[in-house]
Amino acid sequence: MAERLAEAQLNESRFLTSIAEAELRDGHVERAMLIAREALPADKRKPDRPIWSGAFEPITKARTRGRAFAVAVGHQAHVVSAAFSPDGRRVVSASRDGTARLWDAADGALLATLQGHTDRVNSAAGALLATLQGHRDVVRRAEFSPDGRRVVTASDDNSVLLWDLADRASLATLEGHTGPVLSATFSPDGRRVVTASNDGTARLWDAAEGVLLATFEGHTDRVWSATFSPDGARVVTASADETARLWSAWPLPEMNTRTTRRPCILARQPPSGGIL
Repeated sequence: MAERLAEAQLNESRFLTSIAEAELRDGHVERAMLIAREALPADKRKPDRPIWSGAFEPITKARTRGRAFAVAVGHQAHVVSAAFSPDGRRVVSASRDGTARLWDAADGALLATLQGHTDRVNSAAGALLATLQGHRDVVRRAEFSPDGRRVVTASDDNSVLLWDLADRASLATLEGHTGPVLSATFSPDGRRVVTASNDGTARLWDAAEGVLLATFEGHTDRVWSATFSPDGARVVTASADETARLWSAWPLPEMNTRTTRRPCILARQPPSGGIL
């Protein structure tokens, strides 16, 4: 039994190391540092589990690039996402260990552990104020509206829910996607929502009534993300079909398509609103 456990721990260390190396190759230094740290024991001087021989290499490589200056350690499983607070002073992380954690962005010190979920946490944006229940499957994304009064959630149950934070009630259910919804984002003015799905489409919705305004079709594989430009006039989508596409949010014809060399996971427009 002990030998099987040791083998499983060694395989986990090797797997996390490979993920950290991949993140480094993609230029995600901070994320690579967090993942690489999960491949190591809590105390390197007194290892409590087997370590893959190359587990220290991603951390060494990340440090030599001079971009990572702190490592936040504490999660007990893979860290799925991390985001800065608006003032840049804190970082919130979400993990498969069922918790979200709040960190000091200056030195990586743990400020709080946000507990309450009974399964993996895919994204996080603050302290626990309420539990929003209504989806029938995994929730992939949760984001605030620009005014902070609403939340939009995307789920593997093929739906998107809009929530009013004042009374913790669901305002509308956005239904129409035929596959899991991978992202949902408000427009800068909060009047619209754009969603991206496994069904190969992105969809534009009225955020007040939940009415479908447009379906952006053209990708030949899942659409990982869809995001508005800063002025809200355009939407950019990133897909597993190895293209990112730029669309007019109103009126609706497609504006541009750019092809990449690998599947696109996330695409965002620059603050200036210029073409990617």
